[in-house]
Order: sequence, then structure tokens, then C-alpha cells
Amino acid sequence: MNRLQLILMLISTMIISYSSNASNAVKISNSNLILNQGNGWALVKPNVDSYQQMLSSKGGAGSADYLEAEEYRGKNLVAITTVEGLISSGYLPIGYIQDKLAEYGYSYPVSPQNFSQGIGPIIVDPVRVNEVYNSNSNSYAQASAGCSDQYRSKSFSLDVGNKNLSKDYDVNNYVNVSADIGFGATGTADIEVFYKKDRGGFIKCFTYDVDYKSHEIKANMNFVDTTIALNGTATYKYEANLFHDRYKLWKGYGQFWVWIVQFEWELEVGVGLDVDLTAEANATISYEGKVNGNLDIQWTCKNSECTPMKPDVIDIDYSPNEQLVYSLDVEIIIDPKVTLYAKADLEIYWGILDIVEAEVGIVLSAPLRFYGYYGNACSDGDGDGTNELVKAAIVDWNAKLYAYWRVGLLGSNGKALQISLSIPGWDDVYSTDTIFDSEKNILSKHLWFKDFLNPSGILTPVISGTTEAMPNGSLFNIKPRSCYPFNDDVRFEINWGDGQFEQLETSIDGKVVSHNWSSIGPKQVSVTLLNDVEGRTFGSDYKTTRTIQVTTDGKPAQVSSLTTAVLPVSRYQEAGVNFNWGGDAHHYLISYTNVTASGTRNTRSPFEVTGNTKSKFFEYAGKHTGHVIIFNIKACNVNDICSQSKTLSHTVVNNTSVPSSVGNMWVTSLLNTQPGPIGKNPPNAVSGTYSYWNVPSTGIPDHYKVEISYLSTDIFKFRTNRTLKTHNFNLPNHVKSTYFSSSGIAIGELITVKVSACNVDNQCGAISTISYDNGTVINDGGVFM
Repeated sequence: MNRLQLILMLISTMIISYSSNASNAVKISNSNLILNQGNGWALVKPNVDSYQQMLSSKGGAGSADYLEAEEYRGKNLVAITTVEGLISSGYLPIGYIQDKLAEYGYSYPVSPQNFSQGIGPIIVDPVRVNEVYNSNSNSYAQASAGCSDQYRSKSFSLDVGNKNLSKDYDVNNYVNVSADIGFGATGTADIEVFYKKDRGGFIKCFTYDVDYKSHEIKANMNFVDTTIALNGTATYKYEANLFHDRYKLWKGYGQFWVWIVQFEWELEVGVGLDVDLTAEANATISYEGKVNGNLDIQWTCKNSECTPMKPDVIDIDYSPNEQLVYSLDVEIIIDPKVTLYAKADLEIYWGILDIVEAEVGIVLSAPLRFYGYYGNACSDGDGDGTNELVKAAIVDWNAKLYAYWRVGLLGSNGKALQISLSIPGWDDVYSTDTIFDSEKNILSKHLWFKDFLNPSGILTPVISGTTEAMPNGSLFNIKPRSCYPFNDDVRFEINWGDGQFEQLETSIDGKVVSHNWSSIGPKQVSVTLLNDVEGRTFGSDYKTTRTIQVTTDGKPAQVSSLTTAVLPVSRYQEAGVNFNWGGDAHHYLISYTNVTASGTRNTRSPFEVTGNTKSKFFEYAGKHTGHVIIFNIKACNVNDICSQSKTLSHTVVNNTSVPSSVGNMWVTSLLNTQPGPIGKNPPNAVSGTYSYWNVPSTGIPDHYKVEISYLSTDIFKFRTNRTLKTHNFNLPNHVKSTYFSSSGIAIGELITVKVSACNVDNQCGAISTISYDNGTVINDGGVFM
């Protein structure tokens, strides 16, 4: 996850959490009725009551916005988001369309290749805009010209704090989705939206559209072990009876009299046939991480492009507490049933009163089960701290048999009682059923098992316990994975890695075992799932292996080496130093101290890295010559018993002399449909240019200072303004190019790019300059530096 992705994730998570906890938040989907829509446009009826209620809750009752909203009660508005939407909505006059296209740099008619280009969004009052553009009165047009457009902005501030979002959705009778998002930090985020109101009118000026222009984002957040957590589930379940019928094999009846009372009896023997279908799917996701550091940014954005208004301060250390855990499992059961039954019924007076009804039967079913799984939410099999990605595609077939009899007196449904059965080779299992007062006795026999992946990862065992052990034994828990799809007892074979083998029978809850080794050193311990009590056979492929370090004191090996390596600036890497080490440990405990040239010390609290991590990088940016990095590391075992600290210091040699100029610069064009040089076209980029420069011939740059200036042409109704605009920003020393979009800049306008190389004290060399006319540079295939 790069820094920009992390920043956007933090801000968006905070806004989502804030919005979910705001009692007066107005959701667009609930507040506005969409009456008609097409590509890039929609006709909506605004919910004025919700809008005014939101303003009142914030102390805005009676404000200009509150009163203006009243004018739109019962009216329809047109929302425009693309060039095609502006042209094709059918609600707007042609004069307005031409003026608005010119404002965004398009001429009428527009080429179809520009239909998808984004504009606005623009909200238009179709009645009033037609009054302005379709009036036959010259005096009306002159009066409208006197109504000046208004430039406005709206801002809101969010206090960052502990935010939680928890939602449950019942999509339909079969699907349920739930989500939990947690976020916490301190600080504020401010967003200001800039827009323009186009106005007209004869006696009184009125607004006929609102046009979004840009927005500014200011965020200053502090993170101290800030937790970001995400949990979500989705479930689907469907049950149906595919077939049901009863066939009478024999039926007899008769009657007799006792005094003046007529009795009727009926006997029936038959067969019932049923086929049931059960389908179930579950999806889960879980993730948690911690953030430390500071974020201070100020950006101005239009559409999808943002430009820093000042140098960004991004000092964020992100460390996941655990891996992203996810799973998808699917189960389908087809269950055919055959019921052989005998039924007797005794009634009086042609069924007016049931005296007794009895039924005895035996039920045989043969459920065929398919089970599929994909994910890593199914235990850490080898104990390395990370859940493995496992899969499954299996079919299992069983036969089940049970008997019952039911007696009802005087018209009641009666009481169902179990009948105990016993058949050699069949297993006794028990299950609750609504028709029984207690568990019913079921005989079960496994018929067939097929693993299409051979092996399915969910059938491999779990070995839980220490990675470092004493020779006289340590405890290990051997069990199936948490998503193991059966409930029957299993049999494992353990290879202790020293020539000794052991077989273990256990339930799916597992069993704790210990072992005594005759020698020290690494041991390859493996556990194989052999079979289960139902007769499923697995074998040698269903195995999990992990390394156990047998030592005399149970402690991990020491940090075997600790060295530094200075890394020069490269295309993707800033200059800095790597601390590299060796060793064989469960994890390492790291801390470090930064000592400035003036003696100021800043110590980072100890933090863990996994045993697979063997280096830590520190960049030189912002550090002077003489700055010292003191690095401390300990090797620890799974029980957090750590070795003595190993320490190494590194003195920064960061050239503080003023670099020379960057020398020659060159420019390459970028069109909408073209990739940039060696595929560096930004996502969804519009036409623009890349400007490149060389590394200074002398001096080591800490960063590059860039200035881009140009004349922008803003075309509004009744006037034209030309404004000199300038963008200033810094780039790290491994970046030697910048992209500039020409969106909104007229063809032929002069664009000037100035670049200077600066040292750590922000002392910069001579400025190198390149100028070009917008729209005249061609793609010369220049090499991206």
C-alpha cells in the first residue's frame, strides 16, 4: 500500500464513519426522487423539507440558503455530469448548451469522442434557464446581462476521533450482509467546495444553475497506535422440497356397531418419496492494522486531479496487526428420502370423531453433499503466524436410517416416539427433531468420498505450539483446521523428525501431545491425516510440516550479524541506509534513536518484525551530514524470550553543498488514448505533457523545486478573463519528471516549467527552464528518467 493510497483510505474511512454517526446526515438516494435519467444526466425532484431540516439543525433556519430552497418546492432540476449529458438531456435550450460547452473549452457541435468527458457536476433549473435563453424581449436579455454571476463556497470540518460503522442488510429472503468498520485518530479534516451560480432575470435576479468548480482538502491528523479495522460477512441460504409424493401399496377398511354407535376402521401401507435441496454460501472478510505518525496536507482538486498547495508532511508508519483474512464457502446438499409406513385409523360416525390414529414407519435417506472453499480464514496450519490460502472441492455421500411410531387419541396429533435400531456396520448417531420429545436414534453409514483437488487444503492438519523446544519435550496441539467440513473422529500420523513416528486418534477438537527429542537442532515435524471413523481415507498428501528448533535453553539463535549498506538515489528509491542482519528467530524486536547534528535525540519505541524480515531502511531526506542513526535489535522466540540487544550506529553523509542546475529539459505529449512514455499514463488522464530533467552534474539533491506557470482562459457569459496561474511544489530526489494536464487550457497558450535542485537546507541551484505551446508538442518517445 503506497502513501497516497493510505492517505485516501484514512480520510475516506473517517468520512464514512463520521457520516454514519451523524443523525442529521441527508442521503441523496433517500432525499431526492429521480424522475428520468440518461447518460450523464438525471431529472430529479429535490426534497426541500430534508434540506431545510438539515439547515435548521445547524442553526441555518431563515438563512438565504433556507429561503432560496423554498423556491424549489415541487420543482424539478436537471443534474449534468458529462458533455453528452449536457447535450442530450432534452431539457436545456441550445444557447445555454453552447455557452456552457464554451466555458469548459468545447465548441458546438462536439465531437463524439468527447461525449464521455466529465464536467461540473452542474445543477440546472430547466424552467428558469429557458426563461433566460428563450425570451424574445431584448430588454429582458439586457436585464439578464446585468445579473452578475456569483462565486461561492461551502466548507465543513470533521473532528477526527474514534468512529465505528456497523450495518446489517437483508438483501432478500436468502441473502444477509453485515459490515463493521473501525477508525481512530486525533486532528481535523476540512473540505471546502467552490462553485459558481449563473444568474439572470428581468426585475429580480435569480439563479438558473449551480456549477461545481473545485474543492480544497486540508487535513492534519495524528496517529498513535491508531487502529483501522474492517469486518464483513455475507450469507446466502436456500431450502426447497424438489419432489414429494406418497404411493399406497395396500389399503383396507371396514365397520362394526356397538349398540347404536358405528365404528369405522382403516388400514394403509404405503411408500413416501421426497427429494430436498439445501444450498448455502458464506463470505467473510476481516482486517486490522495500526498507524503511527502525522499527516498534514493541503490540496486543491478539480474532478480527479489534485495539486498540493504547500509541501505535504507525510510521516506515517503503517503496520498490519494481522493479515487480510477472507473466505468463501459453498455447500449444496441433495437429500432423497424413502419412507415405508403403515397407518391405522379408528373413527365413529363417518369421521365425526377420531378415536385413535397410529402410524409406524422407517425412513431411509441418502444425502449427497458438495462442499467448496476458498480463503485463508481457516487456521494457521504450520504455525508461522500467517494463515495459509486453502481450497476445497469435495463430494461426500452417506446413508441414514431411522424408525418412528406415532399415536394420536381423540383427534390430537399425538406423540411421536423413537424406535431404537441396530444394524451391524452402521453407526449410532443422534439428532434433535421437532416431532420428537428427545433425540432420535439415527443409524448412519458412509458410502463414498471424492476429493477433486487431492488434496483439498482444508483437510491438512494444524500443528499449534512453540517453534523452539527443549529436548525433554514441549506441548503441541494436533487438530483439523477450523473449517474442516466433517464432525467425525480422525486419525493422524506424526513424524517427529528424529526417526520416531506416532499415531493419534482424536475428535475434531484435537489433542495435546508432547515428545522427547534425543538430539538438538532443527527438526522437520510433519502431521498427516490418514482417515476418519466413517471410513474416509486421505493419505500422505494430506500433510502439514513445520520446523521445530530444539535447543538446550529454549531460546532462539542470537542476531548473527548486523551491517549497514548505503543506497544511492535511484529511479524509485531515495538515498538512504539499510541496516541488514542475520539470524534464525521467531521475530525481532527493533528500536532506534535519531540524533541530529545539534545533539537532539528522538527515540522510536520498540516494535516487532517477523523472523523473515532481515533489513530496515532509513532515508536521508531531511537529514544533515553528522546526523546519527542508532539501531538496536533483539532476536526473540515465540514466548517473547529475547536475546541481548545488538547495536550499530550510522553517521549520515548527506551533501549539503548547493547542487548545480539540472541541465537540459525536454517535453513529451500525452493524448487521451495514448500511453505515456514506457506506460506512465496516469489513470483516466486527459491530454497533457511530461517534463523531464537530468541529475545535477555536481552535488546530491535532497529534493527538486518545481514551478509551472501558464495563462488560463475562463470563458463566461458576457466576458472573457485571462489569468496567469502558477503551481509550486517539491518532488523527492528520485523523481525526475512531472506530468501536467492541459485540460481547460486553450490551444497555443504558453506553458513554462522551471526546475531547480535543492539540498537538505532548501538551498537550490540555478533554475532550468523550458517553455512550450499547449497542443503543439508531439509524442517523441522520450525516455522516462
